[in-house]
This record gives sequence, structure tokens and C-alpha cells, in this order.
Amino acid sequence: MDQRDNGLRMRGFFSSRALLVLFVLFALAFALYAACVLLGRAPDAGRRSGEHEAADEPGGTATAPPAREEPAPGTGAAASEDVAPALAIVVDDCGGSLELARRLISLDLPLTWSIIPYLRYSEETADLLRAKGIPFLAHVPMQALSDPDDEAARSDGLISAGMAPEAVRDVLEPMLDSLPGACGINNHRGSKATADAGVMNSVMSVLAERGMIFVDSRTSSKSVAYDAALENGLISAKNSHFLDNESDRSRISEELSRVFAMARNRGSAIAICHLRPETVAFFEDFKAGGMGSNGASAVRLVTLPQLMESRKGENR
Repeated sequence: MDQRDNGLRMRGFFSSRALLVLFVLFALAFALYAACVLLGRAPDAGRRSGEHEAADEPGGTATAPPAREEPAPGTGAAASEDVAPALAIVVDDCGGSLELARRLISLDLPLTWSIIPYLRYSEETADLLRAKGIPFLAHVPMQALSDPDDEAARSDGLISAGMAPEAVRDVLEPMLDSLPGACGINNHRGSKATADAGVMNSVMSVLAERGMIFVDSRTSSKSVAYDAALENGLISAKNSHFLDNESDRSRISEELSRVFAMARNRGSAIAICHLRPETVAFFEDFKAGGMGSNGASAVRLVTLPQLMESRKGENR
């Protein structure tokens, strides 16, 4: 009986000791955890901090325009309460008429011009714009779906689908050299070439070397040009709307009203028109406060470089 009582007492003693040890270990663990929390080193804190750092780190859009060309409604710098929405208008197909060019320059509107290389007045138009400090692009011809696939049947000076990088460079660099002072390019036509990712990467590689910007004219919904520009680190944007698909002043006015609404809703927009007699006449009327000027007071007309500068750093 005494031996059994002794055994029971011993087991009780060791059970008490075990419980005490467990209690002490638990207390130490709790104290350690509390100290970690106070020091900001709780478990997973490093991982959470890393996630925030990764989310806050600037990606390709820190020095390039947004991953999304247009800010969502109500967002972006241009949509803030103290800054009016911005609209940049690009005038394509310049270089064919000095008379139209001089008329449009005389209006002193904040437009961005786009000159087709090698036209009769391309270089002279560029000279006029440089003298006035007006920004301009090279309007680079690119293969359209309606153009022949046979290389021999295509015109020279055309960026075409399937081109090797060296061939793209051989066509593009002389075009850019012919228009010194151009801040970038946009595509002239190009519904086929802009859908070729390899060719677009070759184009953007040349532009990146020169620090140029790129605007996707969006002549095709299948264009990958804008994405290729971002992947190559370019400051880039894409066209929101064409103003003068119909050369009629009343229709141009209607399209401009639509673009004003886009800019107000999205914070900013880019529109493209062309150096045509009816379009220049429309801008003359617009400048005089007539056709198309309604709604302009709520939107800032800016040049393309001004718009791109204002978009830097946005999370698009």
C-alpha cells in the first residue's frame, strides 16, 4: 500500500512539474511575441511590408505613360478639382500644303502637328514649326490591310508586317533624320503593321534610342503598338477619337463635342484630325469663338508633350 501511495505521489509530482514547465514555456513565448509586436517585428510583418513596397514601386509607367491610355472617370491629375480636363489634338498628314500650314499656324492654337516624311513641303513645314516652338511628330507610313503583301508591289519607305529589325531601322532612321526636332512619331495608316508585335518592337527600339515618344493612331483595334511602346520604356499614348473622318465643319464640330465630353469624363483625351481645307476652316471658326467652341471653356487645350508630362507618374 505504501509503495502504491508513493508511486501515486511521484506521478503527481512529475505531472505538476510538467504543467509548470509548460506554463513557463507558454509565458516565455507570449512575452517574446509581445516584444516582437512592440518592436514592429511580428510574424509576417516583413512579408506585408514587402507587398506594400512592391505595390508602391514605380513600374514601367513611372517614366512612361499609363498602362491604360486614359484615366478612369474622375481619376488622374486632369480630373482634380483645381485642374481642368485636358485635350491634346494632333494634326496629321502635314507636309503637303504650305498655304494650309501657314493658315493653321497663324491661329496660335496649342496643337501638335504630325508631318509625313519626304512630302514636297515636309522639311519646310518642320522649319516653320521649329521657328514657332510648335511641337511636331513624324507621321510614319505603315502597311495597311489593303496594301499588297508582295514586297516588290509595296511603295518604298513603308514599315511593313514581317520586316526584320534591320529593315525597320533602315526605313525608319532616315525618316527621323529628315525631320530634325520631331519629338516622336505616330503611325500613318498601318492597320496591318501595327498588329505585328515583332515589327512594333523593332520600331520602339529605334525610338527608345532617340528618347522619342510614340502615339498609337489606333487605325485598327488589333494594334499592339501602344503595348510595345510601354514594354520598351517609351512615353506613349493612344488616339481616343478621329475628328474629321468626314470633311464637313458641322460634323467636325459634333465630333469635337464628343471629345470634350470624353476629356471631362476621363480627365484627358487625345484626338486626331488632318491638315485639310475644311478642317483648317473649322479651326479658324473655332478660334473666332464660333463653331465648336461651346464646351471648350471646361477643357484645357494642350500640346501632346504637355499632356504627356502631366500624365507622368499616374498609376494607369
